[in-house]
Amino acid sequence: YDGTDPGIVFLTDEVPKEVLDFATKAKQSVLKIEEALKLAKEVNAEVLGFKRGRGIIGGLAAIGEDLSGDHTFEIISYRTVENRNKPRHVQISSVKMMDKSAPLTFNNVDPETGRILITPRGPDPILFGIRGETPETVKNAFELIRIDEPIERWMIFRTNQGTDAHLQKISAIADIRAYNPVIVKGVVSKDPKTIKGGHVIFSIMDKTGEVDCAAYEPTVTLSKMARRLMKGDILKVFGGVRPPFEEKQLTINLEKIRVIELASRILLANPNCPKCGKRMKSMGKNQGLRCDRCSFRSSQLNKIVVIEEREIEKRLYITSPRSQRHLTKPHCRYGKEKIGFPKTLINNWHFP
Repeated sequence: YDGTDPGIVFLTDEVPKEVLDFATKAKQSVLKIEEALKLAKEVNAEVLGFKRGRGIIGGLAAIGEDLSGDHTFEIISYRTVENRNKPRHVQISSVKMMDKSAPLTFNNVDPETGRILITPRGPDPILFGIRGETPETVKNAFELIRIDEPIERWMIFRTNQGTDAHLQKISAIADIRAYNPVIVKGVVSKDPKTIKGGHVIFSIMDKTGEVDCAAYEPTVTLSKMARRLMKGDILKVFGGVRPPFEEKQLTINLEKIRVIELASRILLANPNCPKCGKRMKSMGKNQGLRCDRCSFRSSQLNKIVVIEEREIEKRLYITSPRSQRHLTKPHCRYGKEKIGFPKTLINNWHFP
């Protein structure tokens, strides 16, 4: 297909540590095809690439991803050859019903728009894929889907989707590098501003430096929340890093924001009327205050300090499901993390 550079890698021996390390690098940075070819040769792996062959990078990284940490499962169904360039015929009502009755699956339907997320949009061979916490969960969900076209085959995979495997914690903003997804803590140093397209930009800083953060309009949840931030808020931000351009510094493309502390927004306001309790109004410069309800007047009362209630909370905010990357961990997966390998395979984990 256009825009693809397929590659495949074969390795028959035990997976060496160098390939395990390569897999980690592939998730957390950008690698060159030359690096993959060099390592493949060193470990006696066979490779086959088409066009630019960048798929070899992913193939070698897939061999090195042992999924010994947190993991999820996905059941993927494949289309017959004659249907691969035609519209998909998956009954939307059955997907929405499945979403309600399969709590251990995730990101089936976008709650804000109702958009179905289990079906790809392109002409690829996948009909739909359902992600969840166990093989049994995704198999049961699969059986609830109603389709009006034949399935060529299906299989359950163990994956790193929904695990935040791409994000790496760093201790200082000065250590941020372009293209490396990060988790970093900082204080809001520049108030949010909305730019063309509805995107929201603000900056955070620590003692080592400052970095821009961008919440793009398609993320909706984050862009709405980001507009309510202010200088002094303490955050932990999560996302990939865009390189500098047009004299602008590095930018974190936000996937998540955890609000740690909220700064106080202090305002001066007119006091309440001492007789009836209604907020008083100014009668003009140096003319005192007046109550509209009971007509009480005073030239002795002064403005009072008011701490305005913030419209955001100290918690984790995540992009809308339709904007989430495959590796982004959704809210519903927190507390369900797991490590290790399944001891047995379930029956009927593939067809044919």
